Amino acid sequence: MLINLLRRKNLILMKKFISLTTLCLASFLLTACQPQTENTSSASSEVITSSSSSSTSTSEEKKTDYTLYNTVLKEYAKVLDGSPASHTEVNSKANLKNTYPNEYSGLQYSLYDLDQDGADELLIALKTYSNYYDLLDIRTLKNGEVIRLTNAENNLDFIGERVHFNPLENSYFQLSTRVSANQIQVKLYKLNQDRTQLELVSESDTEEGLGTKPPSLDIRSFSWKSVTSLINGETSLPSESKGMDISAIQNGDFSSVAGTWRNGTGIEFTFDKNGLVSDHSIVSIEYAKETDRYLKASLLPKAGGAGGAAIAFLPAGIPITMSVTSSSDNGYTDSSDITQDRLWFGHQLINGSTEGFFYKVE
Repeated sequence: MLINLLRRKNLILMKKFISLTTLCLASFLLTACQPQTENTSSASSEVITSSSSSSTSTSEEKKTDYTLYNTVLKEYAKVLDGSPASHTEVNSKANLKNTYPNEYSGLQYSLYDLDQDGADELLIALKTYSNYYDLLDIRTLKNGEVIRLTNAENNLDFIGERVHFNPLENSYFQLSTRVSANQIQVKLYKLNQDRTQLELVSESDTEEGLGTKPPSLDIRSFSWKSVTSLINGETSLPSESKGMDISAIQNGDFSSVAGTWRNGTGIEFTFDKNGLVSDHSIVSIEYAKETDRYLKASLLPKAGGAGGAAIAFLPAGIPITMSVTSSSDNGYTDSSDITQDRLWFGHQLINGSTEGFFYKVE
């Protein structure tokens, strides 16, 4: 009897021990797992935060703001309308456009990445009727600031006319100054590592004295616009014309060519929306014909009778051909500036002659 009672007590104690052990083990496992869950959650949170920051950083990358150049363009545009321009911001030789109107057809600018760093420089130039661009000014952008590369500090604020400044490949530039009829002075410059200054590399009295240098860039192939045509659609100054509309002209609407047109010798024609403004001549579109992507019409005396000439309305990019005079091809090559809208008046095309071509005066 006593033995059975002892066995029963031992069995009860064993069950309690097992239950307590199980409870402790469960508690241990639960406690051990808890920190691991928190770490995993924290790590996951860090990954999400990092990914989000990366995405935000990418979206905040800014493109180059070329409208910063408009301040410079506005100053040069003042030259064209005779307004006082800042002498510290504008190369005084820009006034040659007004002094020699028969030599210079425009004051223009181009955006071109001269140093191939991904951001375009601003080039200002006088354009001649012979399709030559005489550089006056070069600007660049650095940290949201417009920097003048051709400045007074490096004695390059006077370039133009007889002082020619030409960009070369690989961030080099050549300055050629006509000292006398038989003497020139040449200097080679290079954009510094910071891309904010032009540094003198070498100079000589002869081209050969500069030694080996990179090839020149053909700036005539750049895209050029009038300094009155601001970047990204600002309209505080007159914007550049949308171009010649030969279809409208053929229907009697001359609005796209309204204005004054001048050739290299100074002869001018003026159009309004109704046609040629003249007491003696009229542009007849009665038998006008589109040929080789330009419009061929006739210039006739208002009083009638004999006389007259052919006239061609030539949109930018379209060369004139022998079709304008209904002549057979004799190997003629258009030597005008085909990057601009042009008018041509005459009786025959002569190779090398540009007197018959007229360009719109700004």
